[in-house]
Amino acid sequence: MTAHEIPEPEMWLDQYGDYLYRYALMRLRDPSRAEDAVQETFLAAIKKRDGFTGQVDFKYWLRGILRNKIVDHIRKAVREDIVE
Repeated sequence: MTAHEIPEPEMWLDQYGDYLYRYALMRLRDPSRAEDAVQETFLAAIKKRDGFTGQVDFKYWLRGILRNKIVDHIRKAVREDIVE
């Protein structure tokens, strides 16, 4: 597969799930939150896949989406701490 090809979404979990989960877990330090972030990443990627230009490998495109999801999780946690 070249950088321009997108595998079918049915294959994403098998091909990228462990990599993305480890990335999320290292940053969120909570298995449940890491799983949620990866699931949200896959959902967002399905919606945005027409925007994939192939300038980077698909794996790293997914990681970029995940990175944004992690930031969202952290911001939400900070807001909830401030409110409490």
